[in-house]
Amino acid sequence: MSKTEVVARVTGLYLYPVKSMRGVAVSSLGAWWYGFDGDRKHAFVRSGNPTGFPWLTARQLPEMLLYQPYFVDPAEPLQSAVRVQTPAGADYALSDPALSAELAAGYGQPIHLMQLSRGTFDCMPASIMSEATVAAISGATGQPLTSSRFRPNIVVATEAGGAAPEDAWLGERLVFGDRPDSPQIQAAYRTERCAMINLDPDSAARDGAILRAVGQERDSCAGIYGAIHTLGTIQIGDTVRLVRDEFR
Repeated sequence: MSKTEVVARVTGLYLYPVKSMRGVAVSSLGAWWYGFDGDRKHAFVRSGNPTGFPWLTARQLPEMLLYQPYFVDPAEPLQSAVRVQTPAGADYALSDPALSAELAAGYGQPIHLMQLSRGTFDCMPASIMSEATVAAISGATGQPLTSSRFRPNIVVATEAGGAAPEDAWLGERLVFGDRPDSPQIQAAYRTERCAMINLDPDSAARDGAILRAVGQERDSCAGIYGAIHTLGTIQIGDTVRLVRDEFR
């Protein structure tokens, strides 16, 4: 037997076509076992890096946050070609050697482009963050932060108050929308944050006070990770229902 309650409403949806570059705001997300269609399927790799995390990210090159990828066919993000607008205004196909050369020059070492159908996620394929959590961190730092600093796929406005209402959903299922084919996400873990959140997504300027505040106030966590439980499409405006299974 299960109990359900409406806990939130979807207010923002985002895809990140290229790992560590800017996100793309979308009106819907196609949820599949591997994650969301078009999300983090491309990454630049530090050539010859033998570690388990070879990706070139804004940790090494903060200016990556200022590069804007976009889908040539926004209606089909999984199949669409990807292009990138640079901070200087150039527009390249993602596979253009000139783009790789520009990023390699900024990083100072060779890199190459990689595509992974399963996505280049740090942990899990779905990330969710509440507006309340963003507001709480803004209050703790005294800065007007936005969700883009934290790079979630799904932003929600919650029914409950508090500084981290989504933390109460861990271990439960979230149903998006009231359609017969509504997708479900299993809320799994709090999202542990790293130095990426110190970088302003609009300027790439670094401010260590952000991660410090999250560490002091929230055990270095903000938002939650989830796994796709049931396939379907998530849309802006969807209600989010929490399903509690009484016998598991």
